[in-house]
Parts: sequence; structure tokens; C-alpha cells
Amino acid sequence: MNRKRFIANSLLGLGALGLTSAVRNSPKYSEHPTQTPPPLKKGDTLAIFAPAGAVFSPQHIKKLETVLLHQGFKVRLAPNLYQQKGYLAGSDQERVATFHALMADQEIKGLIAVRGGFGCARMLPKIDLDLIRQNPKIIMGYSDLTSLLNYITQETGLITYHGPMAYSTWNKFALSEFDAAFKQQKAKRLITLRDAEQYSNKKGKASGKLLGGNLSVITSMLGTSYQPNFKGKILFLEETNEEPYIVDRMLTQLRDAQVFNAVNGIILGKFNNCVAEFPEESLPLKEVFDYHFKELNIPVFGFANFGHVKDKYILDIGRTTEINTENFSFTLL
Repeated sequence: MNRKRFIANSLLGLGALGLTSAVRNSPKYSEHPTQTPPPLKKGDTLAIFAPAGAVFSPQHIKKLETVLLHQGFKVRLAPNLYQQKGYLAGSDQERVATFHALMADQEIKGLIAVRGGFGCARMLPKIDLDLIRQNPKIIMGYSDLTSLLNYITQETGLITYHGPMAYSTWNKFALSEFDAAFKQQKAKRLITLRDAEQYSNKKGKASGKLLGGNLSVITSMLGTSYQPNFKGKILFLEETNEEPYIVDRMLTQLRDAQVFNAVNGIILGKFNNCVAEFPEESLPLKEVFDYHFKELNIPVFGFANFGHVKDKYILDIGRTTEINTENFSFTLL
């Protein structure tokens, strides 16, 4: 059975039975003080790690290693990078142990994932949160990393980063983002749309701490012990290679779990290749967005460059952010 279809139908079924929504029924959350990892400087050591999918294209590891070395950093390769247990980069125990060892290593100042795929959700029950609190450092990735990043930020207050991985393009844009986010750590970072394609429900401004990532992964976290606390947040969402009806299904699940009533605003990223195989039998994706967002009483806009796209902004999960649908921008405060 399709994993996303099973999860969506299961939770929609709970709603039909009149049970409380995933958000209302979620565990009580404790707010942790926001903690920003120390800035990077030349000579610092960065680790390339694989918490999720197995690496079937090892040339990407060498590519990122070369990029980081050219930027003046030392590089540590996680011992499980080349392990393949089916679609996983080693067993759960191996991936967790490697992650813990990298977090505990005082020389390592940041971790950058190789790729997504699947596997991070399997790690969450075994993560040592106290170890992370005691060793704050940069942790960056996207896609399947969505669950790991949001869980760590929620449970520790440590800001994590939704940004490029080894499988990503490391061009001038990526390096300028890397510099702004980790070397300079600018007090404010204004992010605007880079392309002509836009979407907005024209509801003005809103602010809150940033939360989100891949739509499929966020949806899969609903109703679990690791569900994010959506209340008062700015939710950012992106997706790739899903038909409009599947995007609609996942957004419907978020709606019925009262997520849209909990957040202060929504930023849509690129929905890469989310097109119908048979367009004449489908709704356009923007019509799906209108159905969910046009009458929603919070600001929603898109499409910003993050997620499964070539040029992607680095987004600080847990950082207070203000969005403005009037000029299609948001500011990391």
C-alpha cells in the first residue's frame, strides 16, 4: 500500500469517527529557549553524514567535500556514508550511533546531510536530545531530513537548517547563502521570490517561528509523538514529483488536523514537477491552492526558492520570521 495514501486515509477516517484532531489531540509542548549554533570560521571541521537514504551516487560526496575544502574548512566523512542496507545508509543503530558520535565530537562544528530518501523517522525514538543540547552545532538538510530537523528544534530549541545537501547544486548562489547563514549569521535576512511565478491570498503580514519542510514528511508526522507544535508558527511547505490530487490530499489532511487554524502564516516553496500525467483529468495545482488558501484567514504566498530546486535558500527552523504577501517576501529576524 502507498505509504502516504495509507497515512492520509487513516487520519481522515479518524475525523469521520468524530475523534479529536491531530493538533488538538497532540501532546503538551514545552517551549525551549532558542539557541543558535556558533558561526563558522575558516579551519573549522564540517561532517558529511547520512541519516536517511543509502548513497548510490558517491560522486556527490566527493563533490561536497571538494567544495567545503575550497571554502577553507576541514571535512570529516561519517563512517556509514557508503553503507547500504536496502534503501537505508546502514541500520538504524548504525545511523543513530554515527549521528551521536558526530554531535559529541568537539572538533566538528556542523553536519551536512548527503541526501534524503527515507530513514530519519526511524531514528527519532533513539535520538539523545541531551547530547544535542550540550553540543549545539549546525545540522542541515531537507526532504526526509524534515522530521529530524523539526524534532530537534522543537525538543531542544536549537535552530536547524533546511538547506542544500551533497546531492544538491553547490553554485555561487548556494555558497552565498552558506556564507550569510553560517559565517556572517546576519541579524536579518530578507528573502524574496526569484522567479516570476507567484501565488498569494493577499492577506498581509504575519510573524512567528519558522517550521516546516517537505509536505509529505510533515503530513506523515501528524498524530505521532513527534508531531510539531504548529501553534503560532510560520509553516513552510515544498514538494516534488507528486500529482495535484496527492498534494490536495495531503493539504486536506493538514486542514482536517486543524494545522491551518493553528499557524500564523504559510510560505509555499517550489512544488517541483507536481504536474498531472493526464492534465485533462486533473485540477491545476494553483486551483488546489486556491481551494485551501484563498479564503483562509492567514497570509499565504509562494513560490519561494527552497526544497527540491537548483537554487535554494537556507531556512532557519526555529527562527522568528515575518512574512509579507504584498511584496512576496519574508524576513528571518
